[in-house]
Amino acid sequence: MELTTKIPTRWVVSREKAQYDAQIRQLQRGAQKAWEHLRGMPDLPELPAWDKLTTEWIDEAVQAKHDQIDDLDYVTQEERTRLKQQWNLRRNLVAHDIKEIG
Repeated sequence: MELTTKIPTRWVVSREKAQYDAQIRQLQRGAQKAWEHLRGMPDLPELPAWDKLTTEWIDEAVQAKHDQIDDLDYVTQEERTRLKQQWNLRRNLVAHDIKEIG
């Protein structure tokens, strides 16, 4: 007498499946919230597609703003420094959102 029991090729553990599903949904909500936050930020250049959104993109945008600020002849050095610091803070916020999306 020969046994011919076939072992299942896939096991599904309902509890783990539910945990992974909840984690994925939470990550998706976080990414969507970050994307909406970025879209609502004033003075940012046009956002690239979400899969092209990188920290290099915001670094280049902030550097361009710094260059524009440097070209303002009628603004004092203290004001230029303050404006640049504001853009550096914005870079940090955007970088956080980019990390959340990625």
